[in-house]
Amino acid sequence: GSLGLLVWRLPGLVGSERPAAPVSRESAFLLNNVLFLGITFAVLFGTLYPLAVEALSGDTVSVGAPWYDRVNAPLFLLLLFLMGVGPALPWGAASWRSVRDRLGVPVIAGVAGVIAALALGVRGAAPVATIGFALFVVTILGDEVIRGARSRVRTRGEAAPLAAWRLATRNRRRYGGYLVHAGICIMAVAIAVSATQGEDATATLRPGQAMQVAGYTLTYQRLVQGPLRDDPRVSETRAELSVAGRQSGTLATALRNYPSSTTPIATPSVQTSLGEDLYVTLLSFDPVTSAATLHVFVNPLVVWIWLGGGVVGVGALFAIWPDRRRVPVAAAVPVALGAVMPQIREPMPDSAAPSVQVEEA
Repeated sequence: GSLGLLVWRLPGLVGSERPAAPVSRESAFLLNNVLFLGITFAVLFGTLYPLAVEALSGDTVSVGAPWYDRVNAPLFLLLLFLMGVGPALPWGAASWRSVRDRLGVPVIAGVAGVIAALALGVRGAAPVATIGFALFVVTILGDEVIRGARSRVRTRGEAAPLAAWRLATRNRRRYGGYLVHAGICIMAVAIAVSATQGEDATATLRPGQAMQVAGYTLTYQRLVQGPLRDDPRVSETRAELSVAGRQSGTLATALRNYPSSTTPIATPSVQTSLGEDLYVTLLSFDPVTSAATLHVFVNPLVVWIWLGGGVVGVGALFAIWPDRRRVPVAAAVPVALGAVMPQIREPMPDSAAPSVQVEEA
């Protein structure tokens, strides 16, 4: 339905004007829309293709995450790049000198981010490129704010923080959008790193034995079996561990048997920090020897996905927040009654009539 409506109204969506030049803000917006359309088509194709094949031939075909990653990852990287280039380009044609002046420092920052990511051991081209593009975009956004604040400092003599705040509140949509873009950059880096840089291990331990993964040492303490405290109908088998490393403390992961379920339900234990999350899951156990099979997964930067989403939300609220500045309005000017109503002329008395004397020659 929506696709048919789009095709039907497509002639009316064609703009009346073309971009002034290939290197311009208008061209960046146009390419941005084309990329969004490509991502939408890729998702639509990946969703409908297995259904079409099954309906026509009866074969079962699945389109999984690797296909979406190969197709959409380059498009998302280009979108990330355009988020930075768009604000830096002027409306209309841009000279190569102005582009070089505006993008020189951000490009250096992006290259520095790539080098730092490689030095820190980040694996894979996609996360490394995401880090570089994100730093490129954030540098451009910061430069936009600094340029505007400096202008107010020079012209109005305000302190830099006050100038930046007043600059943002005078144009909430623009600077709220910048904050949204910064939040998207945070989320993009966190998603790329957490999806590709995690480490995991599986081991069967007896009480007192330990396993190591991603710099953590987890020591299996004991196995506890019994009814759940909050619901005696549920039986629980809990493995208790101690953790040493970048995070330390104790963990308890369990398998629970519910009356309505024929298989036990795993209840993972999670320790969260700004750097990474530590997940521990009890896969199985031996009630005789108290041996437990554990799966440990270390996933970096997960919390930054939520923090980036919070930045996006704050930026959106800032952009749509109503402006409470006083706007001068022309006041109503009182008009005399005689100016709007026709004057009624009464006949002049004879005594008041002007006299005309005629001299005879």
